[in-house]
Amino acid sequence: MNKFLAFEHSANSPERKGKDYSELTEEGIRLAKERAEELANVIESSEKGSVIWMGGHSYMDRTKSTLQVFSDSLREHFEGDADVQFLSSEEIGEHAQEGYSKTASWITDRVNDIPEGKVIIDLPLWIKQFSEKDWYIKDGKLKPYQKELLEKYELAKGYGENFSDATKEMINAPDTREAAERVPSPKEIAQSYIDGFDRMNNFSKKFFPNRPIKIVVVGHSLELNSLLTYLANKGEITEEGYKEIGDKTIGFTEYATIELEEGYIKTRYRDKEYTFNIRTKEEMEE
Repeated sequence: MNKFLAFEHSANSPERKGKDYSELTEEGIRLAKERAEELANVIESSEKGSVIWMGGHSYMDRTKSTLQVFSDSLREHFEGDADVQFLSSEEIGEHAQEGYSKTASWITDRVNDIPEGKVIIDLPLWIKQFSEKDWYIKDGKLKPYQKELLEKYELAKGYGENFSDATKEMINAPDTREAAERVPSPKEIAQSYIDGFDRMNNFSKKFFPNRPIKIVVVGHSLELNSLLTYLANKGEITEEGYKEIGDKTIGFTEYATIELEEGYIKTRYRDKEYTFNIRTKEEMEE
């Protein structure tokens, strides 16, 4: 059974470029380290033979940096633990020079060497289904809808109820411009994330078909609000559906657990469980 742990990124400031954990504030680094301890507990209580893939982020540094804090903290936490192997991005990078197939074989062999042990794979990848730049930007400028949302709710100035209000506006009044100028609707965003999960799910099963797998991914609040509303309300995104998941934006480093099984998706978020029967891609697009 594959489980995704889908996190919101940590506290950030775009001005913090080029430093350790680019875009994360000192508070953001602290929050991510605290959440990593919770993630360590999840790993410690997971089944024997579990593979934990520190796996997916968007094109924005704040998501990649949050994932990096998680990985660095887990590496430190499990150092010297004979039951948990940590395959670092540095090790993987060295083997990557030998080509994709040899790198994949090296990772697979390391995992198979400890069939009942737990393995953390630090292999962060940009997943284009988790927020593409051209969703919001055209010709180097914010698309009109995104600019209006940013200014109306002062999204660059603080993080709180304003993100919840922006989510509701996206739900009730999605962008209706022509395709090239349009920001995706909440439903399109949710379906894109699910497509990303599905791709990562199939990729991991190809290499570890008989191991329980947890995949850690980091995304963005407005998008995760859309995704979780969609999953909790059987593929519908309404303001009432948003209230079902708490009527409050996902917080910094808050996360949901999402299980993909044949025929359904099970989501656990804020102490509630939701089951959504999966439809075909064609049905989802209707």
